[in-house]
Amino acid sequence: MRNISEKIVRFIQRNHVWFVVAAILISAAAVPGITMLKMETGFSALIADDDIISIDTARYESTFGGEAINVLVTGNIDTVFFR
Repeated sequence: MRNISEKIVRFIQRNHVWFVVAAILISAAAVPGITMLKMETGFSALIADDDIISIDTARYESTFGGEAINVLVTGNIDTVFFR
């Protein structure tokens, strides 16, 4: 096994310029596709719009709001949480 890995390492060392050129060409060929990618995050990316869960969630968000709420609680931890 060591003999095979040593041969691979020597091959890469001898032809390192070709590996760099290949990496640059592959990266350049990927640029047009990368610019067409669209990122979608959140609940809508996971569930179809016509699914009952998505419909119920949209109704809930229209009633109560869909924004995240952050609450900052200050004070002595024993007094605030273990009263």
